Amino acid sequence: MKNIKVKSSRRKFIANLAKIAALSSSVSTIKSFGFNSVNALQLPNFPNGIVPYLEKFENWSGEVKARALWTYAPKNSLEILQIVNWAKNNNYKVRPKGKMHNWSPLTIANGIDVSSRVILIDTKPYLNKVKIDKSQFPSKVTAETGISMENLLNALEEQDLGLTVTPAPGELTLGGVLAINGHGSAVAAANENSLSLGHSYGSLSNLIISLTAIVLDNESNKYILKKFERSEPNCQAFLVHLGRAFITEVTLQVGKNQRMRCQSIIGIPASEIFGKEEVSKFSFAKLVEKNGRVEAIWFPFTDKPWIKVWSVTDEQKPKASREVKSPYNYPFSDNLCDELAKMIKTIISGKTSITPQFGKLEYFITAGGLEYNQSFDIWGWSKNVLLYVKPSTLRVTESGYVVLTKRSNIQRVLNEFYTYYNYLIEKYRERSIYPINGPVEIRVTGLEESDDIINTSALPPLLSSLKKNSKYSEWDVGIWLNILTFPGTPYSNEFYMNIEQWIFANYSEPYAAVRVEWSKGWAFERNSVWKNKLFIENQISKSFYSEIAPVSDLELASAIYQKYDPYHIFSSPLIESLKI
Repeated sequence: MKNIKVKSSRRKFIANLAKIAALSSSVSTIKSFGFNSVNALQLPNFPNGIVPYLEKFENWSGEVKARALWTYAPKNSLEILQIVNWAKNNNYKVRPKGKMHNWSPLTIANGIDVSSRVILIDTKPYLNKVKIDKSQFPSKVTAETGISMENLLNALEEQDLGLTVTPAPGELTLGGVLAINGHGSAVAAANENSLSLGHSYGSLSNLIISLTAIVLDNESNKYILKKFERSEPNCQAFLVHLGRAFITEVTLQVGKNQRMRCQSIIGIPASEIFGKEEVSKFSFAKLVEKNGRVEAIWFPFTDKPWIKVWSVTDEQKPKASREVKSPYNYPFSDNLCDELAKMIKTIISGKTSITPQFGKLEYFITAGGLEYNQSFDIWGWSKNVLLYVKPSTLRVTESGYVVLTKRSNIQRVLNEFYTYYNYLIEKYRERSIYPINGPVEIRVTGLEESDDIINTSALPPLLSSLKKNSKYSEWDVGIWLNILTFPGTPYSNEFYMNIEQWIFANYSEPYAAVRVEWSKGWAFERNSVWKNKLFIENQISKSFYSEIAPVSDLELASAIYQKYDPYHIFSSPLIESLKI
């Protein structure tokens, strides 16, 4: 594929970044959210030898915070059991704590404190062991859920194994990714046969062969460890659980590692990429058909998105590519400091009319950064081109939905979204209102194909956004639609509410259907998010219901959780609102 570039000298690029940095240092920034010592309530009769501590909680976008909560980093699963059984007897909730790279308040409600009877279990320090089994095909990896995705992929790479899809940030825990059906962007390209290598194109949750969960033993009335095989009906609820369960260990099917090439395109108009017809070789659907793995990042008030196209190659490096031996090869998008992010947030919150200029700045930094870092065309092992987001990237909030439909409908879905998004953003602009200052991001994945799990009678994840609709077996892709903005931007929730209503009304049966992306923003009201009770009770419930089944997937999952956690030790207010 021929690269389409925007020329920018290294000297000019550095000079412009220096100007931005200088500007950021001249603006007072928001003080970091911290915890000072408090006279905390003591935990009565806490297990001997386990000493919890007080620690703050703050999620990725800063929209969910707790000044101080009891926290403990267990050395092993037995310590978790001691804490969980203590929590049962003392009316506490137990919430797993990973990298906190989540938007929706599935772990805790915003603003709770040490009196809220919640204890966090930090899985990262010790629950990160991994074991790989290559004795038979397909290979398996057994990992504790506190391991980071980057460390898991490193361990796999050492054994010539890998994943064909993974979320872009490496600093996520495996447990967190599986809880919300974390995904990448991939379907099979023309003439590609990655399935034969042990890969799958759905979410990571679809790769689970077995798992170990903490559940109540009715005979002893104590919580114990229980292993579930993928073929067991009750296992379906634990594959994607939203935090309504506690998984300590999983075994995943993994495939042979692949060499991948990632090419960036930044010079094609959005009207061509998302056009009504597939007349251009750069239409999104054509790129997907040829390469399988495509992502669009479209900055506000610009007309040329940043398109990334991944393709599986052989062992020979393409002549035009630069070999990369480590991940995170777009430093221009990761190394803008928190102070700069807060400065931009402050400016936009008070002077939204500069949003079009800010969008152009985002595009300029991307175009110049790709040139300066020689990242237009990179090649390497899968991990090194699939992981590209560091924790230092801009902290934004976002809405998230996935449209389930036929692969042949990809271009239609995106053209309708592109047309309505432009219409809505212009309606706000006519009123001098700029609610969205981050990009639109678009990805396409396969659905949860249980048959991809070899040598098992695998059942699908009940609560996965990518679970197939039994009524429409021809639907085979999920099209992910995300809209990003800085938290607190005036009118952003109203904008999200309007486009959410349109998305669910427009993509309807038999053409398509919509589910929320659990980790992102949904159930919007004019001035809030995750609070729209009618949306939760109607749209979300409906999206997991099939006329063929006697009960909805939400109801079936709820019954399983009630069986294994009747005390609702593993729950939160948002989870309770979903009635699971």
